[in-house]
Amino acid sequence: SEENKQVSAAPAPHASEIQDDRTRRVVTTFNLFLHTPVFAVAMALAAAGRHHILLAGSPGCGKTFALKKLRDLLPNMSSTELLETALIHQRSPAELTTRPFRNPHHSASSAALLGGSMLLPGEVTLAHHGLLFLDELAEFPRPALEALREPLDEKKITLSRSRGRVELPANFMLASATNPCPCGFFFSRHQSCRCLGNVPIKYQQKLSGPLLERFSILLLADEQAEFSSDTAHARSALADLALHWKSDFERAPFAWAKHFISVQALLWDPQSEARRQALAGVLSEAFDSHGMFLMLSQRTRTRLKDLLASLVLLFPTLPENWPHEKIFLAAQQLRGLESALRRGVTFLTPPAEQLGLKDPTQQHDIL
Repeated sequence: SEENKQVSAAPAPHASEIQDDRTRRVVTTFNLFLHTPVFAVAMALAAAGRHHILLAGSPGCGKTFALKKLRDLLPNMSSTELLETALIHQRSPAELTTRPFRNPHHSASSAALLGGSMLLPGEVTLAHHGLLFLDELAEFPRPALEALREPLDEKKITLSRSRGRVELPANFMLASATNPCPCGFFFSRHQSCRCLGNVPIKYQQKLSGPLLERFSILLLADEQAEFSSDTAHARSALADLALHWKSDFERAPFAWAKHFISVQALLWDPQSEARRQALAGVLSEAFDSHGMFLMLSQRTRTRLKDLLASLVLLFPTLPENWPHEKIFLAAQQLRGLESALRRGVTFLTPPAEQLGLKDPTQQHDIL
């Protein structure tokens, strides 16, 4: 028919038009975080460097909203990625317009996340080349969370069941949000934690150290939380970085978005892995000379080096008077949740009687 002829004759969108659409989408997304620039920096680094990210904080602080917007910052799929994704989802490549976004409920089992007895793909495979978002991370069954450790490292999952054995791809980006305790106010400066005794610690222990080490960004979303003078310095470094981003973005939003897209294309390109490792090695030598990687595990050191490499590439216009120590502290605060959980100290300490203690001096011993 004449209608079909007109449709078939319609020219395909030019690459520059697609790129312009992407730039507008990036600008629109970052505009939502002008009032929370620390979130914007964390989101930009996670999306540009393909870093796993975990946000923790009080209810209503914007964790879930921010992480759901992360999918709007991911790059378009390459032809190879498109074909692999289409095969996994058993759909035509023409039907796939965006990267996969999987958001399973926190009641999901290990079989649901990894794949069941029928050797069908689980969420980690369905999120291949896309984003796996786990909201209320501490509410997931602990065995299911621990089972994620190998796919996060290997980027694949091997299922061995009575029906046979199969190896499935699982190269996904993990984004998670959690409350620090059942009531959610363990790290809040404005409201005391209502949990009794060592309930917050038991809640936090659902997230094991090896699992947390798989995340490159572990951000404490409560901006005003403070734990010691050391982290106060780190917080000011991250705040300065956030203000630097806000100033650059407000001055020229489309120019910054294009810079973000170009850095992202570099860091997501498998062929640029050697350059990224070289940059991480240079940074490692610079920071090792200050003893900044001491007392860190090898995995944490690797994640931190990758995060620093992304930070330096994404923010090339940092003031020249920023010393290595300040850049390192900003990156360290992007992993501030890790040290906060390790210390296990609330900003507003609950009264001793709320914790069931007779001696008030014991209240820090159980937290």
